[in-house]
Amino acid sequence: MVAIRDERVVVNGLRVRYVEAGQGEAVLCLHGSGPGASGLSNYRRTLQGLSHRFRLIAPDLPGFGLSERPLIKERRVKYYADFVVAFMDALGLERASLIGNSMGGGVACKVAIERPERVRALVLMGPSALGYEAALTPTPTEGIRAMRAFYEKPPTKERFLELMRLFVYDPSSLDEELLEERLRIALDPSFIEFYRHLPPSEELTQELHRIRAPTLLIWGSDDRFVPLEHCLVLLKKIPGAEAHIFSRCGHWAMIERADEFNRLVEEFLTRPTRPSTPA
Repeated sequence: MVAIRDERVVVNGLRVRYVEAGQGEAVLCLHGSGPGASGLSNYRRTLQGLSHRFRLIAPDLPGFGLSERPLIKERRVKYYADFVVAFMDALGLERASLIGNSMGGGVACKVAIERPERVRALVLMGPSALGYEAALTPTPTEGIRAMRAFYEKPPTKERFLELMRLFVYDPSSLDEELLEERLRIALDPSFIEFYRHLPPSEELTQELHRIRAPTLLIWGSDDRFVPLEHCLVLLKKIPGAEAHIFSRCGHWAMIERADEFNRLVEEFLTRPTRPSTPA
């Protein structure tokens, strides 16, 4: 069994929780913004599957998981991108590869755009980099509508489980440990208060061409939060990007297709040469 270390660090005056496993080249795993989200609940299977080769680090972004909950008044993606750089500084990491899902994918893109010298490579799963508009899919998408409505009524375990099922194609891939961990946070009054004041994510469409880090896009064909057509747009806009699409898979490829996901990521991050895409 892989030993996952539960750690704390102070970043920009905030007490931040993170988990890590393994040794070697640093890989930061950035979670999304759903109710109850945390680094461990999003990436437990990634830490278990890739820690033999990398130092995997999954922070609870400020406000989420067990990290301190600030009042964020500025642009959300910019705020968290600045936090990621400060978090790396606090851990003494000059460079790292970034894995990002949903909001975490948008944040990873923003770090790669503004601080390219800090990013070795990007792995993005359903990133929110294009906002939530889509030409071929009704918007907001089914998942985004459900997530926005979750706290409009008093949250319950039953409604929470209904929401979680939208994140995957096959609900049986959601184990009890993951659900219980997220549920505890989602029903925490301090998290509910934080979440209700969380500013919306800004989209990065006009900046994506500035990404120079080698980029792997991983998508589920049945993603009900960020539609598959976004993958094609990102493939066009990010220089040199490549993509892998899983059929019968939802928004959480790293959970629902964990073994295949881990193999893809390890192969991508260990290629003999991964030069940055030339300008």
